[in-house]
Amino acid sequence: MIRIGILGIIFLVTGSFIPLIYVWVTSDSGLTIRTIHIQGGVHARDEELQLYLSEFIGKSLYGTDLKRVQKVAGQHPWVRSVRVRRQPPQALDVIVVEREATALLKNHKLWVLDLHGVAFKAAETEEEFSLPQVSSPECVGVLEAHRRVSQPGGTIVQIESSGANQFRVLFASGLEVLLGSQNWDEQWKKLVRVLNQLGNKRELLAFVYLDDTPKSNQIAVRFKKR
Repeated sequence: MIRIGILGIIFLVTGSFIPLIYVWVTSDSGLTIRTIHIQGGVHARDEELQLYLSEFIGKSLYGTDLKRVQKVAGQHPWVRSVRVRRQPPQALDVIVVEREATALLKNHKLWVLDLHGVAFKAAETEEEFSLPQVSSPECVGVLEAHRRVSQPGGTIVQIESSGANQFRVLFASGLEVLLGSQNWDEQWKKLVRVLNQLGNKRELLAFVYLDDTPKSNQIAVRFKKR
């Protein structure tokens, strides 16, 4: 009974300090945020993110809600995801993963789409205006499949949904390719085979129809008129 009483007293004594410790940790002026370190930003520049996050400077390091920091940093259009770490005694580490500009979608003005087909900003720079223009976010999947297969045919400048579950793809060389709605990687691989078979004559190719079937002989082509 005496032992239990002693333990109980110890618990009561130490337990009574817990609120005091919490208050000290969350409010002590020595543990306030003085510096925010930004990592991973290229398009989301350091000075821009510092401006977004300026509201947290001077706030309690341990009293600040890290999810709130993530949310605020994520308001920058180029930021896809954010991780935040406390770096005692006076800093936060903010690690950002940026979106990858992939295509342009015209909707009153030209919008930049990321890898997931999400429109995240209006096109402003020469680099952004040079991206392939697509008619729908779904076209980004066609574009990414082309990239995975080492970009046969060269640079794509435009992709349009052409009805009947097909996509019309226009290349910088003038080549036009018509794809089905599925197995885009396999369809692009068929274009690789066609181009390899043509060798030096590939520059004469004007149109290729690539259907959804895996049969390499089910390909229609048209050549440029001399």
